[in-house]
Amino acid sequence: MAIDMESREQTILELRVELEMVRQELSKKDDDKKTIKRLMMTIEAQQWTIKDLTVKLDLLLKTLPI
Repeated sequence: MAIDMESREQTILELRVELEMVRQELSKKDDDKKTIKRLMMTIEAQQWTIKDLTVKLDLLLKTLPI
């Protein structure tokens, strides 16, 4: 009977280790999603900056006597 208990405890320990590994992987994926979202927001902000600068450049070019 003692062997069964040892085997059971070992199995429980192994499962806990696997569970922790899965938790870490899920956490990493969540962090990756947050990073992607931040990068997308940065790109969107840069696109607005480019549009703004394009409008300003267009206005500037219209004021030049060419």
